[in-house]
Amino acid sequence: MSKTKRIAIDGLLAAVYFALSLLVVDTGTFKFTFTSMAVVVAALLFGTADACAVAFVGEFLYQTIKFGVTATTPIWMIPPVIHALLLGLCARFLGRDRPLEEKTGLCFAACLGCAAVNSLCNTVALYFDSKIFGYYEYHMVFGVALIRICIGLATALIVTAVAMPLVSELRKKAHIPVRTR
Repeated sequence: MSKTKRIAIDGLLAAVYFALSLLVVDTGTFKFTFTSMAVVVAALLFGTADACAVAFVGEFLYQTIKFGVTATTPIWMIPPVIHALLLGLCARFLGRDRPLEEKTGLCFAACLGCAAVNSLCNTVALYFDSKIFGYYEYHMVFGVALIRICIGLATALIVTAVAMPLVSELRKKAHIPVRTR
């Protein structure tokens, strides 16, 4: 596959990430979004670097357009990039003999584990954001962390269930080869 085609697909996935970030249910304490779909697809298709690029660009667009550039913009960009990094590594090392999306149980386990880490990182980002901007309350940051993780896991189940067949079809229809190891 040409680098141009790969960069174009990464750009489309970053745009999908941004679009999905605008389709959100925000309760103030919890946020329900499917932005991770773009990251999961990028990680399964291309691996770590592409997934990190999609997460970085997509989250940067979301943060700057929704909130502007603030002292905590970089802090909020870290969780999705860590999620992409870990999932890309899982796709590479767990999918050595065949693509990870073809290993249903392992793919779900990897996506759930990475989603749990992402939720924990979001809790840490919320802690720093609340301390910097002076709205910290323990129960709003750490008291609901378990609920935040459960929401992240439920979202990951849905995203993974959709992403696995989607990635398989994208490989066929767009002639995207399995990464060489």
